[in-house]
Amino acid sequence: MLLGLDRVFTPDTGSMHLAAHLGVPVSAFFLSSAWCFETGPYGLGHTVYQAVTDCLPCLETRECDQQVRCLDPFRNPGFVRFLLTGNPEHAPDGVLGLSSALDRLGAHYTAFSGQDADLPERQKFRDFLSRHLHLPGAAAEPPQPDLAARFYQDRDWLVENRQ
Repeated sequence: MLLGLDRVFTPDTGSMHLAAHLGVPVSAFFLSSAWCFETGPYGLGHTVYQAVTDCLPCLETRECDQQVRCLDPFRNPGFVRFLLTGNPEHAPDGVLGLSSALDRLGAHYTAFSGQDADLPERQKFRDFLSRHLHLPGAAAEPPQPDLAARFYQDRDWLVENRQ
């Protein structure tokens, strides 16, 4: 069913992941409780429209006290124009347009519209991972204890408690 499609327009759903896996280009819509940087669509040729508000992130399990403000950019009549033209000048406030790509660590997204405020922090972490995994082309930089601490695993649970 999905294989014959030219493109799938969908929120972050199982159908989105299936289409991406099958190589069907996806245009996905992400609200404030999900980030494409964490939950795909993975692969080349996908476009993501990510809501960005100052109340992020939120939890789907908790009632929104902001009247689901992250939906506003998608309700804006100008959003359809943005979808049709792909012109960043047509993007409504509160939405980040991203294109998928692959690099030595896997999937990543590049903004073609809006300001990706978390890019420097994500890039710092991706650079650290590249060095940690000894990937070709990784820049040699001094150790970063704050990032290295994210990899620390308490191994006490692996051994029998010998009290």
